[in-house]
Amino acid sequence: MYAEKTNGCHPAGAGCSKGNTGECGFGSIKIVKWSPGQLEIQVEVKGAAPQAFGHFSFADNQGHHARILQDPKFVSCQHCQHSNLSCQANPFTSTWSFDVSQTPQQGAWFDIWIAVYWFCTVTYSASTRCTSENIHYQDYVH
Repeated sequence: MYAEKTNGCHPAGAGCSKGNTGECGFGSIKIVKWSPGQLEIQVEVKGAAPQAFGHFSFADNQGHHARILQDPKFVSCQHCQHSNLSCQANPFTSTWSFDVSQTPQQGAWFDIWIAVYWFCTVTYSASTRCTSENIHYQDYVH
């Protein structure tokens, strides 16, 4: 389930430094599966469910690349500062579509970059403040 800027709210990352509600190194990508035009990704956050994704892109060593998300989107039953804990998942698995011609081929090395947001608890004006972390993942297509 994805929601974005519904009723004017959107995730806003507060970072993950000790001055915020979390620390860095809590988010990770656990599983990546490729199929033509689709990327399945499983993201985990230690101690909390992922509640939004943003700045999500990939590139491989053969010139394929795509931006999946530029602006952040709520995921996993999160809307603004409201959480439906009964359906939030950690790790959270989602599938994203992109141009089929950009699908990395078997044996290609790829990089994924994604901003992960959690502890989305307070909305100021149109922004819902969340702890956030930028994650980089590198592997090859199996």
